Amino acid sequence: MSLHEWYRRRERGLPARIGDTDMIYRTIFRSLQPRALSAELSHPYRCGQDSGAICNLEFSPDGTLLAAACEYKSIVLFDPLAEKQVSAVSNAHDGSVNCIKFVDSRTFASCSDDTTVALWDARNLSTKLRTLRGHSGWVKNIEYAKGAGVLLSSGLDGLVYAWELNNSTEQGCTYQRLLYMPGLMRCRLAPDESRLVLCTGTGYLMLVHDLNLASLAGDLVDFRPNIQRLNLMRKQRVPLGARKTPAVFHRRKRNRIEFVSDFPPGDDAEMISGLTVCTMGKGVSFGLLYNAEVRIEVETL
Repeated sequence: MSLHEWYRRRERGLPARIGDTDMIYRTIFRSLQPRALSAELSHPYRCGQDSGAICNLEFSPDGTLLAAACEYKSIVLFDPLAEKQVSAVSNAHDGSVNCIKFVDSRTFASCSDDTTVALWDARNLSTKLRTLRGHSGWVKNIEYAKGAGVLLSSGLDGLVYAWELNNSTEQGCTYQRLLYMPGLMRCRLAPDESRLVLCTGTGYLMLVHDLNLASLAGDLVDFRPNIQRLNLMRKQRVPLGARKTPAVFHRRKRNRIEFVSDFPPGDDAEMISGLTVCTMGKGVSFGLLYNAEVRIEVETL
């Protein structure tokens, strides 16, 4: 079984077949060696050794904490300078914890296969600050737009939500549906918060330039990603109205959509399963995981 097929089965919620897990571990984790904790440590500080695969690592803004989102419903915090585990939550969610993002030096958010996003205070992990509900599928990624005070979450339900952390309610936080993208896998915010990058399980990238979160939902209300992909990437005929979707106009000054399709000849992405973004001067660089290999795409703007 290929890595692509394994992801497809997992996305559909099908149970793992005999030998699948061994194949994935050999492919991805063969070069990783765990750092054993001292046998003298007591619970819960040994929880990290029984937390399953680490899905995501995130440093706090001041670099004093390293948080791990773990497969077996766990969150583990480390002191990276002392190389010690400092705390752990063994049942942080009801499913795999997929991503962690720090809001400030002590507050962080986590997302999970249980379809929720949770807010935590690293000084007191006995209870969640908030539980944010809105997704109907596994939540795979969260980003924090510091300038807007907004937490972005994206899931396999294809939805991207914006949560206003400074506007809380009894049920959680005020939130807004920003966009829907079929097959969505990852959603990343550029470090300068000027672009949003999205990738899908069907192998294509979409950029939102000159990002304005306050107006994004309204600007993309008539946007149909699949129709635009047929038009821009495969050059197939689509309805005239779809070709004139304002979001893709090059003259647009706010929330302009661009599809990235210039993959190397013969190496088109069948499934993009990993994405990271960094800003390089006036350009933006993407690190992609597709076709079970790592690729780097650089765009200069």
